Amino acid sequence: MRKSVLLYFFIVLQVSLAVGQTYSVPDTNFRKYLQTKVPTAFNTNDELIISQAKLYFGDISCAGMGITDMSGLEYFHNIYLLNCTDNEITFLPSLDSLTNLRQCWVHNNQLVQLPDLSKLTRLTILNVKNNQLSSIPSLSTLTLLKELDCSGNQLTTLPDLDNLSNLEVLYAYSNKLKVIPPILNLTKLRIFNVIDNQLTTLPEITNNIQIQVLRCDKNQLQKLPSFSHLTVLKELGFARNSVSTFPELPFTTNLKILDAHNNNLKEVLDFTMLDSCHVNLSENELTFSSLFPLTSLSNFDNLFVVAPQKPINFNTTLDFVVGETISLDFKIDQGLQNIIYTWFKDSVKIAETSRPVLEIKNCEVSHQGDYSCEIRSTHSSLSHLVLQVGKVDIQIKNCITIRDLTFEIESNECIRGASVRVNEESLEVLNGPLTCYLSSDNISYSALLPSTIDGVKPGDYTLILEDVNKCSVTFTNSVNIPNPTNCTLSFTPNGDGLEDTFFIDRTGRATIYGIDGQLVNSFNVPTHWDGTDQEGQHVPMGLYIILIDDKEQLEVVVIQ
Repeated sequence: MRKSVLLYFFIVLQVSLAVGQTYSVPDTNFRKYLQTKVPTAFNTNDELIISQAKLYFGDISCAGMGITDMSGLEYFHNIYLLNCTDNEITFLPSLDSLTNLRQCWVHNNQLVQLPDLSKLTRLTILNVKNNQLSSIPSLSTLTLLKELDCSGNQLTTLPDLDNLSNLEVLYAYSNKLKVIPPILNLTKLRIFNVIDNQLTTLPEITNNIQIQVLRCDKNQLQKLPSFSHLTVLKELGFARNSVSTFPELPFTTNLKILDAHNNNLKEVLDFTMLDSCHVNLSENELTFSSLFPLTSLSNFDNLFVVAPQKPINFNTTLDFVVGETISLDFKIDQGLQNIIYTWFKDSVKIAETSRPVLEIKNCEVSHQGDYSCEIRSTHSSLSHLVLQVGKVDIQIKNCITIRDLTFEIESNECIRGASVRVNEESLEVLNGPLTCYLSSDNISYSALLPSTIDGVKPGDYTLILEDVNKCSVTFTNSVNIPNPTNCTLSFTPNGDGLEDTFFIDRTGRATIYGIDGQLVNSFNVPTHWDGTDQEGQHVPMGLYIILIDDKEQLEVVVIQ
């Protein structure tokens, strides 16, 4: 009897303790939601009765309620669905007790980590996108999982996926993933989306023949595997990568979307079999040569996006010499009909041609600049496409480059004339040797450098340098050969080409008088006197006096 009474009181005590165990839910918004959802689970002190929470079979759906802390959730052992999206949750309690959970939706929150998930073996959907997660705990026990969405986080790696043989949907876009773990065992995978990561390669997909949507846009991919075995593929996207060669495709009518824009593609495939697939080929490096065959498709105008294309950048410099012919050939779309090339120099239109070549003969320094081209087609299906080609920096060098031209009069004799040497060290010549000319209106002297020009008579001369290709440079500063000193000055204006003039090398007004004091002529100097008077008649032989500004006197003998 005594034992029976003790057992009775023990049972009553345990029941009382169980009924009396409570928990104060810290987050006010979460507590208010639970009180509305499961009112029987709270006492008059707004405390959660743990035993009642355990008896609740249903869902917890508290999306968009301003919740930051989900503490208390762990006591609802028998819920099958959790949806706490669009809150500001920074903390999830242990989920080990929620072994009946089938769906877990915690996206659009502020979670920086997840609790252990290994006990949630009945879970089929896990959505944790748009949080602040840098890692995801092991999923190896979640063998019934069909959908995983961990997009929009800070993930650099994914957990091992090998055991998730029932997984059908994998979203991992907008993270920092550099590699995807093997997915060969995911033979039921239908959707594979890893857009906007840092991937340089894709995982092996030879066993994943059920994939219907594959998106790997906005990564760092340069090469893609073959997709020809994905015969049920409906949508393929690898835009915004660096792919230069088209991957093999499944040419079936199932494929409806192909997005390959913003890559480095230079050639395309034969899309004849994809008669109802929307194809985006814009922002690649395709030319009219590669696109023209596609225009024969009856649905080209409606299904293909080809404009714009990336500028084709040469970014090179070509050097020419003054007088040469510039031949600028980008070697693009050669031999095609109905192509128009519009040429620009420093962004200003300079020519329009039907050939892919710009020719400028006898180029000058003014032709130096940045050259580019716009290529258009008159084909109706491609008339909206403009190919930008450039730029080529054309540099024009003078055949003769002068750093600091100097010359010197080595001698100046009364009878033999002057000897003039040009300082060749100040010159840079592309096609030497140089010929140097001293020229005036009446006479010209020349010599092959390096040497002196001898026998130069007094006067002002123009200095001209000319290379073997007849490319020349003329200098504006004249070379002045003065009259030699201590000489009897004379000249013979008889038209034989020798000493026909007398050079007056002074500056001012020269007045010429005969020995008898009669005025002969008057003009400004420096210049040559040809031995004529004011009427243009040759003066008689004799001595003549030249006054410069009525101050300085020269004497010269005219010999006929």
